Amino acid sequence: MRVSLCHPDRKHYAKGLCEPCYMKPHRENWRSHNLDRHRKMCRDWAAQNRNRIRDNELKREFGITPEQYDNILASQNGHCLFCDKTPSGYKNLIVDHNHSTDEIRGLVCAYHNVTIAHIEAHRENLNHFLSYIDTSLGVSLPATSRYLKKDQ
Repeated sequence: MRVSLCHPDRKHYAKGLCEPCYMKPHRENWRSHNLDRHRKMCRDWAAQNRNRIRDNELKREFGITPEQYDNILASQNGHCLFCDKTPSGYKNLIVDHNHSTDEIRGLVCAYHNVTIAHIEAHRENLNHFLSYIDTSLGVSLPATSRYLKKDQ
């Protein structure tokens, strides 16, 4: 068997190269000339492989299997940790984790995931925010025409 020069462990295809190395410029050339068709093919593939994509993301991003995700979801009775929202269609709850330790805290809906991110980013101001909400400043502003009823 003749071996390729680029990858000695692979079979020779043409011009001293293995098949993937030989075909790479041809694939890239085709892609650049058929961009819309290529994008459609990628969208179609993604639509048919949503679970596969999700499973790979869980493994890559959080180091958990789909079964572990399902166990966490079952332990939360299928709901977000903070509300009664359940996953629908192809949308799943988001894995919330500590960015410092990578420890998984639970599964949350998109709204609460963003809320947690804002709280973490502004942790030092949290008490100030809470006291602002709890106390009234006693400031009375004049009503503008925007807030008045039309018959007044």
